[in-house]
Amino acid sequence: MKLNNNTPKLICALFMCLLFISCTRYTLSEKDLEWQPYEVADRLIFISDKGEIDTIVIDQVHIVSNADDPLSIYPNMNQTIFIGVENRRPSTIIELHASKYGKFIDFNLQLGNNDLKYTCFNIKIGKVELTQQPFSQYQNVYQIPVEQSCNTTRKYPFDIRYIYWSMEYGYVGMEFKNGYTWTLQSFYRGGVELLQ
Repeated sequence: MKLNNNTPKLICALFMCLLFISCTRYTLSEKDLEWQPYEVADRLIFISDKGEIDTIVIDQVHIVSNADDPLSIYPNMNQTIFIGVENRRPSTIIELHASKYGKFIDFNLQLGNNDLKYTCFNIKIGKVELTQQPFSQYQNVYQIPVEQSCNTTRKYPFDIRYIYWSMEYGYVGMEFKNGYTWTLQSFYRGGVELLQ
């Protein structure tokens, strides 16, 4: 069989088509992004029912697209949004992920300098039924039950029971198994108090 002059070009074109068809991009939709209300320099002030105060300052909103398998020739591309805070561990308070496994939100906020134990947990966007109910002075708040979802922390007990989440303000409260609570007291953006 004799190859004509166009055969190498056809093989190259076929290879390029396979390259672009084989890669899948997983991205967060506009509706998914409604779960992310924060901007850089937002200042959140929380108060506990014992009068403790904790301040969170958002120092980054970072969007990353990365390969799910960096050694693959045709990797799927995942999207993650990190909401970072200054001078804290963990250094993010929320992460949104889109991958072949679905779309998830990781909740990482830890408040106060006490011995209460937090855990690593997430919810699958659109797959978990959440109830809306008032919390403190907030209306239309999602009560999110905390369940361990990271293998690294499954064997450890934890104290947090619920996170209260507003699509407008993000974290508005936390409730622990012993009844201890934290509530969002103030939310400043550009020096202006957003909570009226």
